[in-house]
Amino acid sequence: MVYELDSKSSVDIVELARQLLADERLAIKNVKEKVAQASGVPIGKLMHKRRIEGRILHLMSLVYFVYEERFGLNDAWIKRLTGRSDHTTIRYGSSVVRDLIEAYNRTSAQPILLNRRKPSYCPYSVQLVENLMRDPDVNPESLEHRICLETGIEPHELNGDSRDYAVVHVRQVRDYVWKNHRQCGLNYLKIGTRTGRHHTTVAHGVAKIQEYVRARTNK
Repeated sequence: MVYELDSKSSVDIVELARQLLADERLAIKNVKEKVAQASGVPIGKLMHKRRIEGRILHLMSLVYFVYEERFGLNDAWIKRLTGRSDHTTIRYGSSVVRDLIEAYNRTSAQPILLNRRKPSYCPYSVQLVENLMRDPDVNPESLEHRICLETGIEPHELNGDSRDYAVVHVRQVRDYVWKNHRQCGLNYLKIGTRTGRHHTTVAHGVAKIQEYVRARTNK
């Protein structure tokens, strides 16, 4: 489907996208607040769980797009961060904004550059690791509570059997920090005992996060 810039709302969304992609202070944790601030729409109205339409729908599509384009997040993480109930809405909304920008680029002397390659690592997982590893207050007892506050994942999910993409990655981040943070230093056996998981499962998850950290460092 080809989208044309034939309405003021479409032009507004493209201009907001330009501002957000160029914002050096934009971070995963403040995308929604930045969109609300730039659009003048209260964050509570933007994130309301009821059926959304009109301008709010366009703005939420912009949120999905920025998470994907600027930070490389997949549908599972975007679903977690926005509280939306299905992946289809996220994919469609992001693709609409991308199509609007590509329509704009066809006629603009100052096109908005878009990424064509997805990162080889999970950006949100790496950002969590970086934040937690720098935090001097992290310790073996406080880490899970801190991670749950940061991600919105519930303790019973973190310590349960869920195979949800986001939950699995947060478990792996937790184990990585438990092993590598100077205030923790737990080995695989101790982590396995704490979590009820085999130490080889723990080691596999830690190695996965280590791969992401290296990929981020070498990008």
